[in-house]
Amino acid sequence: MKPIRFFLSAGVFESGKGSGIGLLESNRHLRTVLHSKGYSVTYKEFAAGHDYFSWRQAFAEVMLALFGEKEVDQKVRLIAPMRRVLL
Repeated sequence: MKPIRFFLSAGVFESGKGSGIGLLESNRHLRTVLHSKGYSVTYKEFAAGHDYFSWRQAFAEVMLALFGEKEVDQKVRLIAPMRRVLL
């Protein structure tokens, strides 16, 4: 595996119109290409479109997939006190 990791996600409602290629199809293709080139790829499809609700849900998964559980936990501990001050 190469040292760069990728996280790709797309909603099943992000398909292209008619015969066009949408975000869903292009992400599936990119996943296949990256895998064939030896990259580590986490790929998720979800029952949604292209909106903030789906991004918010996937954000934690992205952080864990790219940085790992231990590193994310350390960053959250650093950010949490600052967040309380900002709120």
